Formats: sequence, C-alpha cells, structure tokens
Amino acid sequence: MGPSGCFPHCVVSLCIYGGHLKLGHQVCWEEKRQQFRTLATGLCIYLSHHRKLENTHCELKAQKSQLAAAEENLKLVTEEIHKYKQEIGEMQDQLQKAELTFKHKVAAHERSALDNWVKARFWERKIVQQSREKAYMKHRLHMMRRETPPEGSMRQEPMPLRPEIWNRVQRGREHAVKCSSLISAGKALDVLPVLVGDRCVS
Repeated sequence: MGPSGCFPHCVVSLCIYGGHLKLGHQVCWEEKRQQFRTLATGLCIYLSHHRKLENTHCELKAQKSQLAAAEENLKLVTEEIHKYKQEIGEMQDQLQKAELTFKHKVAAHERSALDNWVKARFWERKIVQQSREKAYMKHRLHMMRRETPPEGSMRQEPMPLRPEIWNRVQRGREHAVKCSSLISAGKALDVLPVLVGDRCVS
C-alpha cells in the first residue's frame, strides 16, 4: 500500500485519538468539577461550623463576662451582708445594754419609791403621834387652868392619857400604895422610909 493509501488510515486514527482525548478531557473535567463541588460543600460546612464555633466562643465569652460580673456582685452582696450582720450584732449589744440599764433604773426607782413610802408612813405616824400629844397637852393645860372643884361636887372626868403615860400613872399609883404601906408600917415602928428613885427604902 502506498502513501496515498495510508493517509486516510492516519486521518481516521487521528480522529479516533482526538475523540478519545476529548472524551478523556471531559471525564477529567467532570471529576475535577465533582471534586470542586465536594470541596465547596466541605468549605461551606467548614465555614458554617466555624461561624457556629465563633458564635459559641462569643457566647462563652459573654457568659464568662456575666459570670465575672455575677461573682463581683456576689462578693459585694456578701460584704454588705457581713456589714449588716455586724451592725445587727452591735445593735443587739446596745439593746441588751439599754435593757439592762432600764432594768437597773426601774429597780432603783422601785427602791426609791419603797423608801419614800416607808418614810411617808413613818411621818404619818409621827404626825398622828404629835397631834395626839398636842391634844393631850392642850387638855392638860386646860385642866390646869381650871379651878379645883370643891369637895362633894360632880366627879371630874379623867383626862385622856396616852398609853405610855397611862402605864406610868398606874406604876406611880402602885408605887404610892407601896410607899403609903411602908409609911404606915414605919409610923408604927417609929421608922420613916426614904424615897430613892422609884423605890421607898426604910
């Protein structure tokens, strides 16, 4: 076969090779396109997860900031509570001291009132006694100023005497009776008794 006979065969071979080459390029392009799509999908997923991770990081940062603020507020509140507890303790101590002072003052006033009541009763009795003594002295002065009634006249009413004076009068009467008895006996024996104090000595 001559060169003219080989030319068509070469053209056919080239066409077949070109078709295969074109087909290979199409297959490779489709694979690369598929890979690009897969890569783009993975990149989208990665970006989505990255955004979510950034959002989560921001949320965690905000929560951490809020937690720090809450801890600071808790610290301030704890300090305020401790301060209030100290103030309450001081107020309770002051209240106990005030109650104790008030009780002491009440007890002192009660003792003073009792002393005043005792003194008032004492002075009331003293005034009553002085009034009785005054009445007795007036009556005695009146009786001393009166003229002695004649014998056989109406019996004179006895003067009101205090109990202690009445007892002294009774003892004086008994003493006078004893002395009169001794005098009578002394006259009979020619011996007169001598008055010594409240006694008669012969």
